[in-house]
Formats: sequence, C-alpha cells, structure tokens
Amino acid sequence: MMNALAENGFLKPFRVFGKRECRKALAALKAAPAPADWHKGHAVTSQSYLDVARQREIVDAVAAVLGEEIMLWGAGLVCLQPGQRHVWHTDVETSGGDGHAVSVWIGLEHTNINSSLEYVTGSHRLGVSLQKMAFDKKVSRYDADSSQVLEWAQELDSQCSLEQLAISDGDAFVFHGDLWHQSRNSNAHGTRTALLLQYATPDMPIRIWQPDGLEWPFRFKAHPRPPCIMIRGENRHDANRIISMPLTEFAADTDRQLQRGAPALSSSIESLDLP
Repeated sequence: MMNALAENGFLKPFRVFGKRECRKALAALKAAPAPADWHKGHAVTSQSYLDVARQREIVDAVAAVLGEEIMLWGAGLVCLQPGQRHVWHTDVETSGGDGHAVSVWIGLEHTNINSSLEYVTGSHRLGVSLQKMAFDKKVSRYDADSSQVLEWAQELDSQCSLEQLAISDGDAFVFHGDLWHQSRNSNAHGTRTALLLQYATPDMPIRIWQPDGLEWPFRFKAHPRPPCIMIRGENRHDANRIISMPLTEFAADTDRQLQRGAPALSSSIESLDLP
C-alpha cells in the first residue's frame, strides 16, 4: 500500500459501508454535537465520528502508509448541492507534509462518477501546492479548469494524469495529504455528502488556518491548536494538542442527550495559563 500511495498519491478504493449502513451513519453524523474549536473538530465531541474513524479496516489502511503512530486531526462532512463545486486545492493543513498525512474520503449519499473526487495522479510528488502554482501563474484557482490544472502539473512531471474517482456510497478513498484534487456535484438531483477523515503522524504539526489563509501564502493561527486524538500507538511528541481518549465518554453521553432532545452547547477546548 505504501508503494502505491507514494507512486500515485492514492490507494485503490475499498468498501466500508453497505447502503443501510450509509443511511445509519449519515443520520448519526448529522445529529452529532457541534465540533470543538473549528469545523474539523467533530471527532473530539462526537462518538459517532470517532467510531467511524476507528474502524479497523480504515485504520489498517492508514497504518500501512503512516505506520503504527496515527493521529486523527480532522473529521467532518463535505456536502455539495447539485451544480456546486469544491475548487481545486491542496489540503492547507498538511501541505508539504512529506508523506506524514493522509485523508480518507467516504461517500455516504449520492456518490457516483458525477459527484466524486477528481485528482491529478502524481501531483503529491511535484513539491508545490496547487495554491502556490495558481499564485505563480497569476490565475485564481476558482477560475482554473481541470485541463489547465493538468497542464500545470505536466509542466513539472509529464507522467501526471487527470482522473475522476468512480466510486459509490459506502466506498472509501485514501489519498496523500499533498494531492491536487477537487470535487463537483454534476448530478441533477440530490446533495452529495461525503465524510472526510484526516490522519497524520503525531510529529507533524497541525494548525488552524486564518480566515484569509487558504490562498498562497498560507497563514495559520497561533492559537488555539486544533484538538487531535491518537487512533493507534502513543504520542511521543509535543507538536500537537492531543486530547485524551476519556473525552469520548463525554462525547457518547452528549450524543445520547441529543438523541433524547436535550439542548447542546457548542464546545471549546482551552489551555489555561497557570502559575
């Protein structure tokens, strides 16, 4: 698996949910409490998110690439209405991560060839993010089309190619943190909903970007550092803010309260300056 991801930037998709499981998982994720600190902080407040992120087949695939020390730093739903587009980009938080980060994209609803990821194979090896390339070309990535993006990649590596992911609801796609990718929902009806889980080794610093930090040059906040959870192995580094697993007990209780109709407060995890 490691060789496949190192060469192409992704692994072959595999099935994690059946149709009924997709519906059940989607309902649970939509009912989850508010995320902690930022929109990708669902895993530290929702047992439902954490349960999916810890599924053995998913973690085994991630471990084949990252090794036995695995940190989950991001979890959230990515929804596109018909005609909506998530423009070309490299994931800001892990850009330049040298293979220490992977994302797992799981289709949950209305996922097909018309609504899944489009990506440039080998783009993770180019040594430059899509945002930096667009900046250098003086072209807004919001205006860049797929043929133009491919042309940029092939200027650096003629072996790069453009591919559209042909997967269905319940399939998982593991890809490198530096891969150039976009998605568009070209279906006539139905919101395309996917779950994005983002993993890294705990020695890789993850930071929250500034509101204007998604374009090149990337800009990050000093505080708060995003809450992360160890999924496998031990954290022997001080690069990130690791939330201990007992928080999942609180998350499970919060989920149960929501299901009973009890109100929920948004979450924030803060560090105190103590003498």
